[in-house]
Amino acid sequence: MKLQTLLFIITFSTTLLANGPIKIKAQKGFTSFNGENLKPGILIKEIKENAENQFKTGMGSYLKLQTNDATITLAPNSKLKMNANNELTLIKGILKISAKKNTDEIIIQTRELKLKNSEFSAILKVNELFNETELIVLTGMAASPNKIKESYSANNWYGLGGRFQAKSELSLDKAKLDYFKSLLPKI
Repeated sequence: MKLQTLLFIITFSTTLLANGPIKIKAQKGFTSFNGENLKPGILIKEIKENAENQFKTGMGSYLKLQTNDATITLAPNSKLKMNANNELTLIKGILKISAKKNTDEIIIQTRELKLKNSEFSAILKVNELFNETELIVLTGMAASPNKIKESYSANNWYGLGGRFQAKSELSLDKAKLDYFKSLLPKI
């Protein structure tokens, strides 16, 4: 009986999010968190200890999230993992993030990149097959604790990991920036 009780507690224990809840601002199509369908207005206040703790979008689906520090739009066929410290990791797909504050906290990360909470707007694209990340900074300056590059400037594209081992960087003209902006709808 004690073992069953312990297993029940471990299976269903939850942890409150350190930096407040995440609000579902908008969604289209199939979107979920831990397998449960999402609707606008829902607050994610805690994570489950033995769960994926991932936001997922299906084909043709979009999800807009609001944290205390940022607005995030997740594109179709994307996965975004969250831990108890509200650290968000893009596992697969594309997202747009608009961050509002300047702190030393990590606001978003991928396998190849971590970005601090600074005033910026950017698109992140993860190719899990090649273990690479593309970063397109739209406005502001994205700060990073990375020793190789501490900041990423607006109107630039950066390739990290995978085929981009040399940490590629390109300046983008308006047409190219508009293309990247078109990857995500305004919802």
